[in-house]
Amino acid sequence: MISFKNLNYRKNPFKNSNFKNKIFRNNKFKKIGVLSIIFIFGSICFINIPATSNASISQSVLSIAKGGTNANNSESAQTNLGMIDNLSVLSTNNNFPSSKAVYNTIENLSQGRFIAVGQNNLFSQCLESANCTDAQNWSTAEPLTDQTQICSTYYGTTCLRDLIYAGGRFIAIGSGGIVTQCFDSADCGIANSWKSAILGNNTGIIWDGITFGQNLFVVVGNSGFMSSCSAELDCSDANSWTTPAKIGSTSANYNDITFGNNQFVAVSVSGSISICKSNCQSTDSWSAASTVPNNASINAITHSNDRFVAGTTNMSITGCLYINDCSIGANWSPLYQISGASGDNLHAIVYGAGRFIAGGAGMKVSQCLETNDCTLGQNWSTFITLPAKSGYWLRSIYAKDTFIFTGFNGAITSCSATADCSQISSWTTTTYVDGQPDRWLGLAYRKGI
Repeated sequence: MISFKNLNYRKNPFKNSNFKNKIFRNNKFKKIGVLSIIFIFGSICFINIPATSNASISQSVLSIAKGGTNANNSESAQTNLGMIDNLSVLSTNNNFPSSKAVYNTIENLSQGRFIAVGQNNLFSQCLESANCTDAQNWSTAEPLTDQTQICSTYYGTTCLRDLIYAGGRFIAIGSGGIVTQCFDSADCGIANSWKSAILGNNTGIIWDGITFGQNLFVVVGNSGFMSSCSAELDCSDANSWTTPAKIGSTSANYNDITFGNNQFVAVSVSGSISICKSNCQSTDSWSAASTVPNNASINAITHSNDRFVAGTTNMSITGCLYINDCSIGANWSPLYQISGASGDNLHAIVYGAGRFIAGGAGMKVSQCLETNDCTLGQNWSTFITLPAKSGYWLRSIYAKDTFIFTGFNGAITSCSATADCSQISSWTTTTYVDGQPDRWLGLAYRKGI
């Protein structure tokens, strides 16, 4: 990605930081200001202005929008930053976005969207103007076109295994070392808007988890492999990623990764965890794998403001408080099976609105209010089984004051943050996305502006 630091335009009235911060402290400007700037920017680009002047103006517009995010560090400002980044990544060698690209970006950003990816190389989207807790409002599942051959050649039907939205883009990862990206400047509901890369020469790599922190996308997978890509770069280019390398001497299969308390935490099938706090592009910066009590497979991990919580085999919970050194497995709580368990694995866990919710085998879910110690399984509500076809809940997300779970057979269900999600009646009827998706393994959301 082009860096727009230290930009200067001598006629830029926003150059004064106090004036700039006042603008971005205005809530109305946060809602419409960036769009207004982009419209002006697009108009300028449309007019035939000499390239050097146009570049300078473009730089100023991007600088203004980015600078405003420092005012209150608000959610709106942070979102605007990622969206403005989309304009800058369209630029190469100081050739700034065309008016068409600018207007396409505006159109694509005007509505938020959910996207799910998974088995059979399929993906689907739902625009947030619809009721996305009902699968009937999701697009018919279809393959991501430039991955189909890779998926069928190396891993049959299992391909896309996780998804994230951050830094102004969606990134999905999966089998065969695949990463595939769609910027907000494109319509991510169209398959050919996604561009893919294979990381390294080892198509035996299976990426299972992705997260974002410290301006880095970090992926982890089988045999201890990890790789990273700076948000300043185009991550659909394999050269933007660090060469896949093993964390320490481990050969553990990493299932998931999260970023909390300014540190990355990767968890594995063998029950080991590895942590990195800085310079995380290098595997040398990661802690040696350390095993949590009971040595059970850890399938999913999330975090709140003061702790990490993970779901494991035997429908159990483990976790670690931030006040402890979580790179030491012994500082994680002993595994405790949640009451009412009758399946083998927890695969989905999410935090929001003051509670954790976990789901897994048998289409079961359980919740824990953060007023309790949710690193202890005994503090979770008894599992309830949501009416659905057989299978697992595999992914979860908290967005728009709602917990959304996806799973086998393209299943989708949800529970409002204002409801008691330990009760079956609080969950929406499970519905299924058209197109016969076998299972959703990645789920992400980008809000509109």
